[in-house]
Formats: sequence, structure tokens, C-alpha cells
Amino acid sequence: MKNNLIIVLLYLTIFIIICSFVNSKYFRILMTVKDLYCQKNKDLIDFIQKQGMYEEMNIVLGENFNSNQHFSFSNYLESTPENFQSIVLWERNNIFNDNQGGGGLQNSFIGIGQLTDTSDKTAPYIVNLTVNKQYQKKGYGSKIVKLLERVALSQGHSIVRLNIDFEHLRPFYEGLGYREVKNIKNFLPHIATYQKTLTNNNKTMVSGGRKRWG
Repeated sequence: MKNNLIIVLLYLTIFIIICSFVNSKYFRILMTVKDLYCQKNKDLIDFIQKQGMYEEMNIVLGENFNSNQHFSFSNYLESTPENFQSIVLWERNNIFNDNQGGGGLQNSFIGIGQLTDTSDKTAPYIVNLTVNKQYQKKGYGSKIVKLLERVALSQGHSIVRLNIDFEHLRPFYEGLGYREVKNIKNFLPHIATYQKTLTNNNKTMVSGGRKRWG
């Protein structure tokens, strides 16, 4: 009897350790985090709906962009020109929910960022960067930035810029190599404009990504 109890406790301990690992950020980064590059808003809409992340994305965007008003995915797209390119980070859950779109598939939305028009010689801007609260402080924001830098570099741009709207964001972008520049005209209100010179050493930090380039 005592031996059986010890065996049960041993298996229970192993089970708890496995569950803790599966829910850890390290397991998420290595095994379940995916990234997708969308050239157009249509690609983005199709993807979000097929993965069952539409409602979750509405909540995240509402929390990050405007806490006082309803800010939905459709609002997000309406404020985004069609030639903006997107990087989406998401987590494969393989959970099915008949209340969600995409044939019942329900995965988790991690974050999104966009790059403005890259068709001319003007340095593109990184815009609309947002990360789901439950995934913040885990490095996903910097991953999105680095992937957008890779897009810009692949399309012939050696400089990428962004506007900072809150003082507390300065250390984040400065840690990624961005430096403040003066006398940059921009029609959007902001605290400061930052830019970064890109090199071929800019690499993605996301494992197991699924991308549509070109």
C-alpha cells in the first residue's frame, strides 16, 4: 500500500512538472509560437478569421488603443492603408470552439505590428504595435519589431523609423537600437521620432514561423 502511494505521488509530481513546462514561456517560444507575414489587409482578415482569433483580437486592440471607446479589428483595418504590411504573432492551441470562426479553430492572438508603405525611397515607419496583455514582458514586442525590420530590409530599405507616443516606451526602443532624430516632419502627433539603421545582421528571433514573403 505504501509503495503504491509513493508511485502515485511520483507520477503526480512528474505530471505537475510537465504541465509547468508546457505553460512556461520557454515552451511557448520553442514549440507553439508562430508568425505570419501579411502583405495586404485581405491576407490579415482571412488569417485572423481562419485561426478563430477575431474576438480575442477585438479585446486586445480595445485595451491597447483606446480604453474609453470600443476599438475593434474593423476599426483597426479602417485606419490602416491597404499597402501597410503586417506581422502577426500567434500561439497554436489546437482548441476547437464552435462559437468561433474558422471552422471552430481557436488559437491565441499574441501581437501585431505594421510597416508603412515601402514602395518609395522614404524610410518606412513601424506602426500599430500591440501585444496581448497576457503575453507582455516576454519579448514578443521586440520579436515583432525585428521581423518588421527584416521586411523593410528585404525590400531595399536601410532605415526604419517609428513615432513614440509615451515616455515610458523610450527605453524599450532604445534597447533595440533606435535613436531619436530631430526635424522629421510627420502629420501625426507624437512625443518623439526614432530611427534605426538596418544591416544584414538583423535576424528573426521567432522559431518555427510560417511566413508569406514576396
